[in-house]
Amino acid sequence: MRQLKAALVAATMLAIIPAAKADLVLVDNGTGFGGCTDANCRSFTDMHGTGFGNLPRILTVQTNTYEAGLTAPDGNGGVIYPAFPHPGAPGLSGTNVAIQNGQFKGSAPSLFSLGWNDASKVGVAFVSDQTGQSGITLQSLSLSLYTTNGGGQAPVTLLHTFSLAGPVNYTADELRLQPGNGNAAFSFDLDSAQQTLWNSLVDGNSLSTLYIGLAASLGCSGTVSSTCQVSNGGPESFAAIAAPRSPAVVPLPAAMWLFGTGLVGLIALGRKKKVSTGSCAQKFENKISSDLCS
Repeated sequence: MRQLKAALVAATMLAIIPAAKADLVLVDNGTGFGGCTDANCRSFTDMHGTGFGNLPRILTVQTNTYEAGLTAPDGNGGVIYPAFPHPGAPGLSGTNVAIQNGQFKGSAPSLFSLGWNDASKVGVAFVSDQTGQSGITLQSLSLSLYTTNGGGQAPVTLLHTFSLAGPVNYTADELRLQPGNGNAAFSFDLDSAQQTLWNSLVDGNSLSTLYIGLAASLGCSGTVSSTCQVSNGGPESFAAIAAPRSPAVVPLPAAMWLFGTGLVGLIALGRKKKVSTGSCAQKFENKISSDLCS
């Protein structure tokens, strides 16, 4: 019944969203990075040296010229690497080249483990390591939302897939801004309409029974051009992060400052109350003494 409700909600929302919608969009931080100010650079997000070892890396692919990979949940808290075609990888065909060597280079975590309790927190980070020091074209990127029948048990049902509207070209200069895997990344989140849809799908479900999967394709099979740049052998990785525009993302120094300010305010308020109460009590005591003596 719950899955039927989710499917009906998705169908209703899709019926009112224009066909040209962009589900996943580049984050716009408002400023560029390293002197670069285009849309790609405005999506660049500092992850404060977290590193992929401490981030849920969803997908890593590595092959020459063109590469496409897909991860999906197995319903038991693990990850599978399905073959194409697959409903969670719209339009992709060929061999799934996602790295599956057990070195935590692919995962399909639950929303509970990610802390994604609202669509405003949904974020995907992209890091490319082009060994040939060239640019690369991100041809497609799809984030899929799955549900299980409860308790993390199979079978798994695909609720919806959120995708890029079209390819994104990254230049060699833009990719050189990346200071190493997991330190900073180009990032994507959901647009406002898709946030509404995401929340409607999640509503009424336990976050521990909702999982994500990811599909991506990069490079091209033709000649390098201004609109298509090949993959030249380095690993391309995607991680799940809290969206940079999420209200839950508060830098630690700012959070500590707010906490400290609030604590000082509470102490001051407590002292004020104490002084006020003591003053009133003293006045009352003096009045009683005055009345008794008169």
